[in-house]
Order: sequence, then C-alpha cells, then structure tokens
Amino acid sequence: MGKRAPNPSQKALMVISSEEPRTNSSNKEGNDLDKLRKAGAIILGKASLSEWFKFRSLSGVPNGWCARSGQGVNPYCPSGSPCGSSSGCAISVAANMVAVSLGTETHCSIICPADHNSVVRLKPTVGLTSRTGIIPMTPLWDTVGPICRNVTDAVYMLDVIVGSDPRDEVTLDAAKYIPEGTEPKLIEVAYALEQFSKVRRPPSVVESLSLFGWLHCYAFSIKEATISDLQLAFSQNQLTSRQLVKFYLGEISRLNPVLKGVIEINPDALLEADKADHERNKAKELARSLSMLHGVPILLKDNIATKDNLNTTAGSFSLLGSVVPRDAGIVTKLRKAGVIVLGKASLSEWAHSRALKAPNGWSPRGGQGKNPYVLSADPCGSSSGSAISVAANLVSVSIGTETRGSILCPASSNAVVGIKPTVGLTSRAGVIPITPRQDTVGPIGRTVADAVHVLDAIVGFDHNDAAATGAAAKYVPPGGYTQFLQVDGLKGKRIGIVRDPFFNFTNNPTLAQAFEKHIQTLRRQGAVLVDNVNIANLETILDFNLSGEESAVLAELKIALNAYLKELVDSPVRSLADIIMFNQNNSELEMLEEFGQDIFLAAEATNEIGDKELKALKNLSRLTNEGYVKLMKKYKLDALVTAGPGVAAVLAIGGFPAISVPAAYDKGVPIGICFSGLKGSEPKLIEIAYAFEQATLIRKPPTFLS
Repeated sequence: MGKRAPNPSQKALMVISSEEPRTNSSNKEGNDLDKLRKAGAIILGKASLSEWFKFRSLSGVPNGWCARSGQGVNPYCPSGSPCGSSSGCAISVAANMVAVSLGTETHCSIICPADHNSVVRLKPTVGLTSRTGIIPMTPLWDTVGPICRNVTDAVYMLDVIVGSDPRDEVTLDAAKYIPEGTEPKLIEVAYALEQFSKVRRPPSVVESLSLFGWLHCYAFSIKEATISDLQLAFSQNQLTSRQLVKFYLGEISRLNPVLKGVIEINPDALLEADKADHERNKAKELARSLSMLHGVPILLKDNIATKDNLNTTAGSFSLLGSVVPRDAGIVTKLRKAGVIVLGKASLSEWAHSRALKAPNGWSPRGGQGKNPYVLSADPCGSSSGSAISVAANLVSVSIGTETRGSILCPASSNAVVGIKPTVGLTSRAGVIPITPRQDTVGPIGRTVADAVHVLDAIVGFDHNDAAATGAAAKYVPPGGYTQFLQVDGLKGKRIGIVRDPFFNFTNNPTLAQAFEKHIQTLRRQGAVLVDNVNIANLETILDFNLSGEESAVLAELKIALNAYLKELVDSPVRSLADIIMFNQNNSELEMLEEFGQDIFLAAEATNEIGDKELKALKNLSRLTNEGYVKLMKKYKLDALVTAGPGVAAVLAIGGFPAISVPAAYDKGVPIGICFSGLKGSEPKLIEIAYAFEQATLIRKPPTFLS
C-alpha cells in the first residue's frame, strides 16, 4: 500500500473561540479540541467574542465587545460592525492573523461575523460536532463550526471535528449524517460558487487607515479594485472620487520615489475628483446613468498631450514648458467619459527613439523606472510607467502607446493586461509620434475587463487623425467591446501556436511547464489548437535593419516629429534638429555622454521618403502579406498565441492588434501570454483573453523584491 496523504490540518495554526476550554485535561476524549490536537493542529490562542454571546444584556453591549479584550474591529470597515458572537474568529482569519479558526453558534453567531468579515463559515447540523466543554446557551441550537478564508479549508476543518462524543448525546444521533446529510450538497454548491465568482479580497483598509487617517469606511479594498468594484462603491455611497484620488496620491508619495512610474501629478486632480462627485450626486438625483469610467483616475503616458496644467514632454527636458494646442484625441474622449486625469506616467525617453543604449524605462525627467515585482528586473518599455503604476496600484488604469512592442512588452514584464489596438482604431492626434504607419494608443489595466472598459472609451473617429481613424471605424462593433467579455470565449476559437522561437524554453523548465499547461488550458476551454505553425520570413521580420523597417521608421520619425513640434503653441524646440542641439547643450541633464542620441542623428540625416524608403515600405508590406496574413488565412485562425512580447515586431509592421495577459513568473519576474490577430479582430481577441484570464487567474500583486 502507498503512504497515506497527511491530514491537511496537520500543523495548521488556528485560534479557537473563547467558549472552548483552555485545556483538554478535564475533558474526556471526543470533544472538538481533542480531535484538533489529535489531527496535529497547533492551538495559537483564543479569539475574542461578544461577551456571553451578547446574552449578558439585551442593550448596550455592541457586537464584538467583551470586558477582557475590548471592541473587535472589522478589518474591512473599521467603523462597521464585525458582528458576533464569533467576531474574533472571523476578524482574525480575515486579517490573516491565523490560518483557520473555530467558532460557535446559537443564533447566527458564526454566519453573521463571517458575512461581515468576508470569510467562509460552516454552521454544521446541530450535533454533527460535539459541544462538550463549550460554555453553553441551549443544547437545542448550540453548534460548533469552522471559519476560514476559503471553502476548502473549512471542509478540512469540518472533517476533523465531526463525529460522535459519548458526553454529548446529540452527536450519537447526528452521526448518521456523516456524510449523508445536507452538508455534502451545501459544500458542493458553496465550493462551485466560490471558484466561479472569486469574490473575496484581502482587507487593506486597516493598512490604509494607518497611513491616511482621513480615509472613510468602505467594504472593499482599493488596492487591486477593478473598475466595476469602484463603480459599485460609488453607487453605494461607500467611496468618493476624492477619497480614491487621495488614496492614489498617498500611494504615489509612498512608492514612486523607488518605482518612478509617475513623472508628474496633475495639480488639479482633486478638483476633477470633486467635479466627478458632484456630477455623480446629480445623476443619482435624476436617475441618470454614467460612464463606467466616470470618476475613475487614470494616468497618461507622457507623450500624450493634455491642454491643462500638466506638461507633455516624452520624458525630455527639451519639451518642458511647451504648450500644446489641444488635448490629444483620446484625452478628449476620456474626459467626455468622466475620467480624472491623475497625472502623466513615465516612459522610455522619446518612446525609445533617441538612443539604442538608453535603458528601458529611463528618461531624464523621470529617472529609471523599476519593475515592482523584482526591482532589479527590466520593466520594459516604452510605456514602462503606465504598466508599473497600474501593477503597483498607484492608479486604476493607464494609457500607453505602441510603435513596436511598447504596450505589449511592459504589460508582460509587469503582470498587467495591455491591449495594442489595430492601428487607427484609436486616434494618435496629439501623441508625440514616431511613425503614423505603426503608432497606436491602448489601455493598460490589472484585468482584461478594466482594459476593455478603457478601450470602449477611446476608440472611434477623430477629425484630427481622419485618415487612420476613418479607415478603422468599420472595425468598431455596435454596442462596444464589453459584450465580448465571455467566460466561454475560447470555445470554438481556432488558435495557432508558433513554437519556434516564441515557446523556446529549453533552458527554463519552469516557464516551459507553465506555458505547456496554458496550452492545455486553451484546449480544455474549447479552443481548436493548430500547433507548430510558422510565420514565413520571421527571421527577416524580427531584424529591424534587414526587414527595411529601420530605413522607413527613421525617415517617418523626422517627418512626424517635426510636424508635431511645429504645431505647438509654444516650445523651446521646433524641430528634431533643435532637440539634437538642446541635448548637446544640456549633455549632463540629458545624460548624452552615457547614452548618446544615435537614433535621432540617423533620423535627422534622412531626407523625406525617397527611393530607399519606398523600397523598404514595399518590402515590409510583402513580408506582412507573405508571413502573418498568409498564415492566419491559410489555417483560418482567429488568433495566434505566443509567449511574451516577442511577436511585437511582426504585429508592428502590419498594424495588427494584440492583448497581453499575465501568464507566469520566473524567479518572481512576470511574463505574459500574447493573443494577436488580423486587423479589426479585437472582439475575438477579447473573448479569448478574457476566457483565458478567468480560467487561470495568474496575476498576483507585486512583491517589490530587490
């Protein structure tokens, strides 16, 4: 026979209700405490409770109060009731003071505190667990049950404590219910609901209150809160936009000196929050609905223009103090949706178009951005600050831009969701450009749903980017993109897998195992997988010089950047040549000696779009059609799946969309899985990405490892 699996409760730290006896020396074998000790549990201590289960006095004794320990506090809502009488059992488990606990119930004394403290409670049939040694109320109703953070832990506890006890006659009769009673069915239902909904979140309100005494009570954690969570809290008057903005400002003050994800705070952020709160109150009076983004703070990458008191500099001192003519096209749409512009996110300077040697996430104005999971790891770029800030809960959502991997790569490296839209689906007007042929603007969020809510707000025609947004307008679905957030979105989808080079983990068994498991998840969720497909001429496409992309982009950069600079109302620089000269004159400020400006110099040496550039553009079109497009059409694929952001170069030259979703961690450093498709395939990509996310739930908050 094989070895028997150890009992899950062995060596588990736990607290028991103060109604339990201090020791089991005076009790015969059979009570709950004896069973727990026999199972190997470690009794950490006694939990507080409502004194005498609130039966000492009908009035004046609050829930969770007793003379010995004082008033118990709800870890989610310190001014709210923790309920009772097993208040301490629920509080301690909810606040991670202990693994599991044991409470007693006569009338709602397990059920109520579990409800109020967001934990799982299991009130057994009377007699299923022994009441021997328990300070009693009435044997007719008294029962003993577990309180835990999940259903599985509660069931492990229940398994240990059920059974007959000669000193409690009711247990002899109830023994027939093991496991024939209703408990098995209740456990099945509860476990299925828990796994489907994944509602529980750890309390962070106590931590927040210790940092910010002004924060009022609300029954959820701002950290990791989704847009839906925030809107629910707004609607229930549990949270205001002012409180939310203050929370994020506090987190930025605390963490940004290290992470450097935020380059500038909007001095009017609190005024915008007050305006949002006023609008929400009026809307409630008039029974009028508001946008899903209304009152939600957002960070914009510092190459996205805002006509307010914020600078738009692409991380360079050369543009500090410049005045833009108007909000960027997507900013106009976001303001219309009611967002609060919290500030500007840091980035790789000039979206990494100044110098090849400049590190990801670095700019003269912003400093070196840090990966919040492993501080020494690459945060990637160029939308580094947009991803860092969302990952570290410095903001709800953010906006990034991509020319060649600048959303997908930082999203992958910082365990957030990044959407690179089809080129033209979102306006680039007012965005400091590299090349209009490849530039796109997209959302970054902690969940697919959050990113999609932002996408819904920023897509559509803009007369200041008429050609691109007009051509892509046909791709915007009636009713928006949130309708495609379907948990069964993988069912029937044809997904191609390019193993080489995107799943080449021969030297990393951890990632190899993780992504192989993900491929099986795609299959189990109903996807039709077409394995080991290849993109023609992939090596050429991935080579920036050999493909011709370098020649085209350098010429396009000079043309587009000069046009942007000339349109500024006021600016220290008016051309690429001016920027180069500024850097030379301010070499220490711009760290010219360390990193140079080779890309800028090469771009300045170009002269419009000549024969060389036209040849390069023609070659890029050929590579796209013979490679990615041909593959997708040949196998009738809905999407291509790749590990990490390596496919970004292929998508860049074709203007194709993609979504990166958190997928794994390698020594603490995140890596994403990328789903990409042909132009306008966002609806299918959202279905696929959302279904994958919900089936795996890989993302976890950052660890800030050094």
